Amino acid sequence: MSQKTKLELVFNTDANKKRIIAVNNPRADVTKSEAEAAMQVLLEKNIFQSSAGKLTSISEARLHTVNRTPLA
Repeated sequence: MSQKTKLELVFNTDANKKRIIAVNNPRADVTKSEAEAAMQVLLEKNIFQSSAGKLTSISEARLHTVNRTPLA
């Protein structure tokens, strides 16, 4: 069995859509405030282009964990 975790940074766009930026292998103890602080920097620097529109605000930050178990 293997387990993989991603930190998903979810933003709202000016086209009323959501845009997710995923970070592989985040620290296990990452906090909501740390994730949101990083997201705020990304918004301020405006470094990402998206077909879903310009990133305008923070929607949420979440951990996404997947467990993979091969069938015997």
